[in-house]
Amino acid sequence: MKTDQVSILQKRSRRSLCVVIALAMSVCARVSCGKAFDTQKIGSLIEQLASADPAVRQVAEQELMDLKRSDLPALREAALSQRPLGPGQVVALHEVVTQVFLASEPLGVDPEQAGFLGVRFSPEEQLQMSDGILVLDRITGFPAYQYLQGGDLIVKFVDWPAIAIHRADDIIRTVNWLSPGDIVRLGIVRSGHYMTVAIPLDFRPLDLVGLTTEGQISAWVEARQARADAYWDSDFSVINPAVQSVSMAAKANSEERSKTDQQ
Repeated sequence: MKTDQVSILQKRSRRSLCVVIALAMSVCARVSCGKAFDTQKIGSLIEQLASADPAVRQVAEQELMDLKRSDLPALREAALSQRPLGPGQVVALHEVVTQVFLASEPLGVDPEQAGFLGVRFSPEEQLQMSDGILVLDRITGFPAYQYLQGGDLIVKFVDWPAIAIHRADDIIRTVNWLSPGDIVRLGIVRSGHYMTVAIPLDFRPLDLVGLTTEGQISAWVEARQARADAYWDSDFSVINPAVQSVSMAAKANSEERSKTDQQ
């Protein structure tokens, strides 16, 4: 356990560099992977969103979430060129656009705050004493939305295996020792399969500091979601006029995936 704590402290010592970087930026310092996408690559990933293989769809959606906001017009054109899109593709694209749009949304940040995943845990999970904590949901626009899924069971910190995960606070406390930009590797169980996910931490938004109730946090999340939905309606709703709404597409996609998973 001491070795794990020393390792985390060494990572935390780099926070001073993050402070300098954040203060040098006039709006908001956000973590960005900076991948480059061309039109052909974007089009290929959109095609993969229609795959019968859930793993292929999942990887394609995750890769598209690496887009920058400036790439969204290219995403729109690529989607338009492939019409008609299936309901599952529309739902996945809505999630991608929401994530990319909000990941670039200007936010006030405290440069001395710890790293931030953007995970929401069930209040009941705070008291769970078995190994692993269930992810209730993720906050769009932050790293966990791209790399985790609701229902994932977080069972360990890969780089610090001596840190037991019995309560949500075990995860929160450890992430708080890390800095924005650090990579945290989590061992998770998803649909009965163990896997490792590497997640770059973001800055904790100042807007969340002081919010203590689930209602307050939900109101903040919903206000951000409304801005992303307005952008989707104005720029992306035309990609498939046959789908009357994203909610209808989500229902159809859920039924489609359920049938696939049962096969």
